[in-house]
Amino acid sequence: AVYEMATSKAPVEDFVKEPCGYKTKSEAQYRMLLQLIKGHLAGVGASLSKLSGTELLAAYVESWENNKRAAKIIKNVFSYISRHWLAREISEGSDVLPISLVFPKLWLTEVVPKVQASLSTAVNSLLKQKREGKDVDIGLARSIAELYYFLQEQCKKIVEDGEETFKRRFLKGFVKGGADFYEAQAAPYYDDEEGFLSKFESEIWQKQEQQIAEDILIEKYVDMYKEMLIHSL
Repeated sequence: AVYEMATSKAPVEDFVKEPCGYKTKSEAQYRMLLQLIKGHLAGVGASLSKLSGTELLAAYVESWENNKRAAKIIKNVFSYISRHWLAREISEGSDVLPISLVFPKLWLTEVVPKVQASLSTAVNSLLKQKREGKDVDIGLARSIAELYYFLQEQCKKIVEDGEETFKRRFLKGFVKGGADFYEAQAAPYYDDEEGFLSKFESEIWQKQEQQIAEDILIEKYVDMYKEMLIHSL
């Protein structure tokens, strides 16, 4: 149907009920697709915002995987428009995105703001249990970190401050969770702040926190996390 509409000789007005100002049928399909995806993801964000804890983490990861599969299908369905109209528009500098980037960008703008604070709380609650020595699976926290990093890599050139997505939306919250936990442990050292920092670097980091960091973060962020965490203590 996408191909038939795009190549039809009928005017674009025959396919769009209300005046739209679209110059071509391909543009009409592309713009309507954006509206559809944006509305869908706004609903996803609203539904996820009602959840908390590990239930939120699991639902968030599952929802992302489902939508990622849907994005692949949509990319294939709209392949004709991508190869022709969209490729031409991009080469001419128009403000359009490849179909492959539509979902990541709209996920970042329509879903993440609704759940970011709750996600950070849920991740830190899970990691607090891990730091307390409880036998918990922190794989969901790793999945959230990987998702933020993926969004950063996809959106760093198309969203304002996109190159800071991972650090701003995940890493800072991760640091705060660690700082809050270790500040409580530092209570006996209030008169000797350097004493606790020395203990942290020589014992706690090597025996516990480094492993947590390596389990959650990609390698290049582990040292950055340590520096940010020590600075916060």
